[in-house]
Amino acid sequence: MTHTEENKLTMYEAVLSLMSSRKEFKTSLPALEKPMWELKHITKDIKTEETNWTSYKNGEKSELALAEDNLLETLLHIGQSMAVFAKLNGLNDLYDLCNINISSLALLSDIELINKTNIIVEKANDNLSSLKEYGITAKQITDLNSRLNYFKTNSLVPETDHQERVVKRWNLSSLFEKADGVLVEEMDNLMETIRDNKPDFYNEYKNKRQIREIGQLNKSIIKNLQI
Repeated sequence: MTHTEENKLTMYEAVLSLMSSRKEFKTSLPALEKPMWELKHITKDIKTEETNWTSYKNGEKSELALAEDNLLETLLHIGQSMAVFAKLNGLNDLYDLCNINISSLALLSDIELINKTNIIVEKANDNLSSLKEYGITAKQITDLNSRLNYFKTNSLVPETDHQERVVKRWNLSSLFEKADGVLVEEMDNLMETIRDNKPDFYNEYKNKRQIREIGQLNKSIIKNLQI
């Protein structure tokens, strides 16, 4: 699990804790029960898959799995920030390159991931002066390149090992996408219906929905990113 995913899981649990403590929502907004139940079970499944992923990393293949986690963490931060920059400036090719999420990256072969990261590093360096206000620094690009090189040194594994790693990582990533969908498409929309009638409950919910420790992206960038 990446650091970003750990922060998301903490947010899911905070939302569930709030809903469990505020029983009145069952009478004021009973439709919340279904997505709350879904989020609860997805969160449980995430913890199970994380145990599987951790067990995998703690085995003989730990160096490769850890190298992949570290690479994806930094690649997502830089890539998603560049996607916002590209979208706001009409750079469609750059947007297509950098509009990434952890599930799509996890499905790439080692060679495909290495090639994609190399291109993003190159584009980040080319646009560094413009990307500074999007929270990207030369040090972060250097760190990404270092993590890429470390991943390269550990990626010479049989294809069967790669497929096993892809499946385990995809299982975990897809659960986070499901949880995000429940929150964004169901719970968030339902909470908007009580925004005026129950402002305290609504504001408390919005506070719990924030992902803490989301890194160095400034506020103007964060609001353009979707979970």
